[in-house]
Amino acid sequence: MMMEPIQERGESRLSSAQTPTPRQTPAGGSRPRLTKLQPPGEPYENGEQPDHYGEGDPPQVLITEIANQEEERRPGEEQFEEGMASGDDEYDDDEDEDEESSVTDEELEAPEVDIYDDDGWDTDLESETHERPAREKHGRHGYVHLCDKLGLVPVSYFVRHFDDQQLVMRHHGLGPLGANAVAKPLMSNIKLDKLILDDNSIEGSGGRAMARLLAENDYISELSLANNRLGADGAEAICQMLQNNAGLRKLNLSGNKFEDKDAEFFIEALEYNKDLKELNLSHNKFGEKAGETFGTCLASNDRLEVIDLSWNKFRGKGAVALANGIKENVVLKICSLAMNGLGRSGGLAIAEAIRVNQSLQEFDISNNRLDGQCALAISKALASNDNLRVLKIGFNQITTVGANMLLSAINTNESSAIENLDLSGIPIEKEFLKILEVVKDKRPNFRCTYGSLISSPNAVKQKPKTGKTDGKKGKKGGKKKKK
Repeated sequence: MMMEPIQERGESRLSSAQTPTPRQTPAGGSRPRLTKLQPPGEPYENGEQPDHYGEGDPPQVLITEIANQEEERRPGEEQFEEGMASGDDEYDDDEDEDEESSVTDEELEAPEVDIYDDDGWDTDLESETHERPAREKHGRHGYVHLCDKLGLVPVSYFVRHFDDQQLVMRHHGLGPLGANAVAKPLMSNIKLDKLILDDNSIEGSGGRAMARLLAENDYISELSLANNRLGADGAEAICQMLQNNAGLRKLNLSGNKFEDKDAEFFIEALEYNKDLKELNLSHNKFGEKAGETFGTCLASNDRLEVIDLSWNKFRGKGAVALANGIKENVVLKICSLAMNGLGRSGGLAIAEAIRVNQSLQEFDISNNRLDGQCALAISKALASNDNLRVLKIGFNQITTVGANMLLSAINTNESSAIENLDLSGIPIEKEFLKILEVVKDKRPNFRCTYGSLISSPNAVKQKPKTGKTDGKKGKKGGKKKKK
């Protein structure tokens, strides 16, 4: 039996009839059809693979199987190949989306991406707004750029919380330039609702910057610029803004050194503004003339619900005019006139305001040099008032008698709505405590704050007898003398 000769390594085991015709491929060379593995123990020499083994080597050869028949071409493939060879660009990527495109190393490198640019990110979520890139141009990036231009150090808190609904930046030392840098990017911020910039010394220039901000941005409903030394320039700019602003509801301008002449700006602003509900002008330098001005304003204003005019100098005619304005007001709910030195004339006018006004719910008239006559007039007004809930009248000179009259008026008025009576710093007697017990029995939620308890000046204390006897008749401590 004859053995068939062993085929050489490079010879195909297929018959010549089965040998496939090499496939025509596009320019760039034919595809490799065979894959050979290096046998163990036979290293490649000079990077070339040996053609055959020696006679004693085992036939450890792995040959990739070759297809028996030529692969069928897809329709149009021959034309595509011809077009590629001739440089014809008639066939583009739209005709064959499955073809893999060649990618260079430069294209594989990751480009620099701005993390705040929404266009640089792929997402299947529909964007809610397309204003982000434009807003960022004038937003936090614009703030940092503006600080660099002005030679300022950016406030990191402002950068981090730029998109917050509330910005509370007290005691940051912004100054006039810092206030301008903060105001400009906020003009396009529609998320901001509350802005607190107390104690930053922004002065008049910063006040004008804030006025420009509120003139452009109606989304801010609360602004606090307390203790910033705005002065007359800041007051004028803010009040001009108030004439056209329709979004602001609460404004705090406490401690800004406003004087009597600046009150005129607020009168005009409150006349045209239809939306402001709360105004704080405490800790300024308003005096008698300003009191007359504000009195006239409050008498006709039908929108302002809360006003704080404490820690000013409303006295004499100014105090009386201010009280008359409160008396005629029909919408004011909370009013503070504490620490103004109203005096007796102002106190009597306040009593009349309490008697007539039917909208006021909380009234603070503490520290105003009110005396016993004022207490008597106010107690008579409380006897007919049924809307006031909180009355603060502490640290006045109304004595224990005045305290008793005020509490007795609340006790006798069955329709009284007072829940909190503040008599801080005013001394009381035991009689006051007895009346207070009766009031609390009727109104369990009633609260009363008062000063120290003192004894009645009419009470006379009788000292108990301390004399001792020796148990015998006669004078104390001695013996009966014999006749």
